[in-house]
Amino acid sequence: MSTPVKSASHLVPISRRRLVAAVTFVGLLLTVLFCLAKPGLVQLADNRILDGLASRMAHGPAPDRVVIVDIDEESLAVAGQWPWPRYLTGDIVRRVSAARPMGVAVDVLFSEPDRTSIATIRHAFRRDFGLDIAISGVPRGMEDNDAYFGSVLAGAEAVGAVLHLFDLVTPDPENLPRPVHVTGETTAIAPAESTGILCNTGPIQAGLAASGFINVEKDEDGSIRRVPLLHRFQGQYYPSLALALFMQVRNLREVRVETDALGPVLVTGETRIPVDRAACMRLRFAGGARAHRFVPAAE
Repeated sequence: MSTPVKSASHLVPISRRRLVAAVTFVGLLLTVLFCLAKPGLVQLADNRILDGLASRMAHGPAPDRVVIVDIDEESLAVAGQWPWPRYLTGDIVRRVSAARPMGVAVDVLFSEPDRTSIATIRHAFRRDFGLDIAISGVPRGMEDNDAYFGSVLAGAEAVGAVLHLFDLVTPDPENLPRPVHVTGETTAIAPAESTGILCNTGPIQAGLAASGFINVEKDEDGSIRRVPLLHRFQGQYYPSLALALFMQVRNLREVRVETDALGPVLVTGETRIPVDRAACMRLRFAGGARAHRFVPAAE
């Protein structure tokens, strides 16, 4: 008795399935090898896909509620080179505050005393030449430009900028920024831990209603696709300038961490902000660099 032989028609489907499986395996293997060999290209492709999605999801023009008073070339031509005397910067803040905006944020760090301040000039002459110079007719409160600027910031209930440092340990500033109270599922986030904080001079920092860090990291192509909303310093949570302004405007004092199917969410008031584990918010903005309303500081 002979052994029955399977026909070719029965063998083809089996071979085809094996071929598809082999091709799939080889394709996955090549993809993995490509990712290991060219991680930058993979990240570039990923960024381009995310840019496309963000552009599609960003509907309508940029909100006209945001107005940026810009220290531009026109303003520098009118008022002179930067840095300006703090009384001039204070006058700009005072004029902006007089227009009764919802909130004022000063996105400039004033970490050194104003050298044009009369008090600073007198101190420099005493230190360098042993001379005690007298300047008369100066209104009270105008000898120290930083103190004047601090009083203007206090009147405007302005939010100011600080810079978090990650490679330098600094002594605690005279007026350490106020941390933000974070509750909820805090183990879901792991914000960057700074080793130091660069603040404004004492009188300016003391005049701020709140402050937030201005640290932002660019991707390799120079674009900014995500921004951190929280950092940690000495065991406390500190907000970014944007989050600090948002909370100041709405008189909020707490951030609660929740999680959903996509990951961590920062909840403050009625607002929910999806973030990644580093407490960074992905930007959904397709308006271009000058999409918001810009007003020259000279105006």
